[in-house]
Formats: sequence, C-alpha cells, structure tokens
Amino acid sequence: MTNKPTDKAPEIIDLETLPPDSDITITINTDIYIRLQQLLLEGLPYKDIPDFQANLKKVHDGDSKEGLAYHMHTILYILNLVEDAAKKGSKLVKKKFDLTAGKLVED
Repeated sequence: MTNKPTDKAPEIIDLETLPPDSDITITINTDIYIRLQQLLLEGLPYKDIPDFQANLKKVHDGDSKEGLAYHMHTILYILNLVEDAAKKGSKLVKKKFDLTAGKLVED
C-alpha cells in the first residue's frame, strides 16, 4: 500500500488495530504452522539457495530491517513462538528428516 498524493478529499474510516507494544495470545493448529513453514520456504521470492542462506544470515546477525530478511524474520519469529508454546505444552514430537531427499522419513 502506498501513500501517493492525490487531489481527492481524504476519506477517513474507523479501523480496529492493536496498540503499540501489546501482547496477545492466540491458538493455531498444525495446518497453519505448516503453512507458515511453506510461506517461509516457498512463498518469498528467493533467487536461489545461496540467497535464502544470505537472508537467513542477515536475520541471525540482526540485520533484518528491510527486504526479504525483514519478512523472513517476521515468519521465523511467529514460528519460534509457536514452537516455544508447543515445547512448553509438551506437544513436540521427534521425527527423522532425510537431508538428501528433503523430506521426513516415515516410521
């Protein structure tokens, strides 16, 4: 969304939003968690694997104020909140993952 100058009179509406620095509690299901993972890996326009890794390094180094690293940081933050809540609620399970094939190993 852009704020382009216009000759039109402003059209003001009421908008509900969160106050700055507020914390909220939400519950999400596993399907949404998986969609967030897919969004992180497939939804952002990385050029290639090295670009993904470079943006991940920016997030890790605290240099995520703009570009893909900014959006990656947002998604990672939400995923980490979900994982922390799952860990506290003893909801995490261990799975084997094949790095070569890029998929979970069926038990």
